[in-house]
Amino acid sequence: MTSVARFILVQTIAVALAGAARAEGAYRVEARYPLTSRANGLDGLLVLETDARLRGATWGSIWGKGPWLESLAPESDAYREFSVAPPRNAVLSLRGADGKVISQRVLSVPLAKLETWSGAAPGKALFLLIEDRSSSAGSYSGPVTSIISVSNGRMAEVEARDEKSQAVEPIRLLQSLKSTWRILPKSQGQVILAVTSRLGQDGKFETEHIRYSARGGVWTKRTRVAPGVWESGDAFPPTSSFP
Repeated sequence: MTSVARFILVQTIAVALAGAARAEGAYRVEARYPLTSRANGLDGLLVLETDARLRGATWGSIWGKGPWLESLAPESDAYREFSVAPPRNAVLSLRGADGKVISQRVLSVPLAKLETWSGAAPGKALFLLIEDRSSSAGSYSGPVTSIISVSNGRMAEVEARDEKSQAVEPIRLLQSLKSTWRILPKSQGQVILAVTSRLGQDGKFETEHIRYSARGGVWTKRTRVAPGVWESGDAFPPTSSFP
């Protein structure tokens, strides 16, 4: 079996298991947003579901702190329950007006949130999907936000073209000890600023200042690298630091 065939098989099994689990009431709706034919190409819903056991204190004990094995107390009821049946990964689905699933995506983590982006261009509804990829150690793990669009009746991740390399990749925004981001006010257009610090080839820290901006629905990524380190306790860099 080729690696591609194996990947397709694993994804098919994951989707089937998620569907069976939802039928058994094992999932709960974490977020639900209406869609319209005018803005999205269909009348329906964008729905995020998470394992029904991940709620209240259990959710709060895990979010931003690392996998349940690292963040839950071994003597807790949730730890013992998850030791037998680990939490299921979250599911993002596109549904028709009748509630039936049109397409779905099984996420790589159990904990996730879904929010609307109020700064999206008129008639172009966008959503922020936040997946908790935190670890109990390390400076480069934490919640990762991607931008989801629903247009022409299809759900997709928003991509940006790198101004220098011309490579096109999904926009991924990390919140960690050495990375953060923010959306500029709507009056300044569709602009996201992101900052991340890493060790350079010379062993010294350097900081990437990244600007994502959209024009006519097309996103561009521009990057400026400067010496020095940024950490979560520092103030966000001034807008003038970004290209």
